[in-house]
Amino acid sequence: MEVAEKKRGNPSFGRKAESDVLEMDEPTFKIDSKKVYQFQLIKTHERLKPVDNKTGRSIESLYPPYYICPNEGVALHEGEMRRWRFVYGYPSIWVDEQQNPEPTSLQVADPRNDLIFEEGNLFVRGSEKTKIQALMIQDLCQDQKNQVFPVPTVFRLIKEGETLVKASEINDQAFEAETAARNASIEELLPVAMLFGINVDNAEKRGEQIKKEVILKARQLPDAFLANFVSPKTSIKYLITKALNKNIISGASGQLIMVETEKVLFPVNKDSDIAEQVATLVMGNDEQASLLYTQLKKVLS
Repeated sequence: MEVAEKKRGNPSFGRKAESDVLEMDEPTFKIDSKKVYQFQLIKTHERLKPVDNKTGRSIESLYPPYYICPNEGVALHEGEMRRWRFVYGYPSIWVDEQQNPEPTSLQVADPRNDLIFEEGNLFVRGSEKTKIQALMIQDLCQDQKNQVFPVPTVFRLIKEGETLVKASEINDQAFEAETAARNASIEELLPVAMLFGINVDNAEKRGEQIKKEVILKARQLPDAFLANFVSPKTSIKYLITKALNKNIISGASGQLIMVETEKVLFPVNKDSDIAEQVATLVMGNDEQASLLYTQLKKVLS
């Protein structure tokens, strides 16, 4: 892929320009709208796959059938924290540039916003510039050199001239993930358990069963487990969800409130994942959201 000269000044991610240049702190790429770009998961799960007795080759794909990548988050842009969100059809990924008009709940929920790897790969047309931006701006991308938090990278952009990754040459993290899950306490596993859709109710009595289910998920999806297990956002979202479920806070009115005192904190989109919204604000160092998180830790600890 052609590497463009780094431009000075204050470029806008969403601004239309004569050249189709993807502006990032590092690196800067020139995007050819006529090309198709390939993103590929870095790790495989080959120990989990059955093999042919004669050839020793895996019968199934070494990658999980699907891997869903976040389509919103917080990124470092020009030295500052900035919220981003991929909304199909919008010319910018930056939330503060998606105000005129602001996306409707239907647009935010549009399945075309999903960033889904199928059998380990995601192909994006060069004309879908914001989709490429949404992939490369996040911490999980190997090409992102300015991570907000140091987490294991999950995928990378395959560049021109590079040899595609051979599955047999990729280290399998299944053992590492399973070991981490087995060595972790039940309390440490609850946030990632909730993220994987495991029932965490009555954890005091069901702790061992919850741990068994998490270990199985870690073995099946080691990359996802390791990335989320070390991510502070996972723990933040778990605590916010816990507070919502216990009716300590509520966003049913479109405003996040303290239920007992009816104190209004800040607006939220009641039709979207409220815990995700609050966790994103905390990760972005929002003053009110961070104060709320500190208070909830004291109440729910």
